[in-house]
Amino acid sequence: MALEFRTLDRTLDRASFDCGIPELNEFLKREARQQQSHGFNVTFVLVNTDNPTKILGYYSVMSSNMEASLPPKVAKKLPKHPIPAARIGRLARDLSTKGQGIGEKLMVNALERIKRISTEIGIYCVIMDAKNDAAKSFYLKYGFIPFVDAPMSLFLPLSFFLYVVSRHQTPLLRELEAIF
Repeated sequence: MALEFRTLDRTLDRASFDCGIPELNEFLKREARQQQSHGFNVTFVLVNTDNPTKILGYYSVMSSNMEASLPPKVAKKLPKHPIPAARIGRLARDLSTKGQGIGEKLMVNALERIKRISTEIGIYCVIMDAKNDAAKSFYLKYGFIPFVDAPMSLFLPLSFFLYVVSRHQTPLLRELEAIF
């Protein structure tokens, strides 16, 4: 079984994707391609090359800026103008892949893309929007920090990636260490 990341396109079976969260299912099925065609975001999917139309997981990424209140220790070190960011607006894996590390593979791929882009445009941090407490816990264990006034939105400064990698030794962070 070889896994492959692809940009969302018409050939993929969006209808059978089910991550257990209706909002994330509906985004993939009804909105992702349209938003991508208008340049609002790009959605990447993970497929098995043996069954290349079945979506195992996906994430969408877009440019953004930090609008929520930062923890005081972070805010005092930053300029007062808008801070450039990359936002992973949605990240989900199909229920059929539970326990296979697909969520971590999606995150690693997203962070790898963002790190690569950050060498060409300014990106201070990555912003994640957690849809529920379980998702928030997933992001917190990798060093993401909640915004003061939007606790379900979290951020991770690019400069923290290596620090987080050096402090934790999970499969995701070992992969991140190879990337960064």
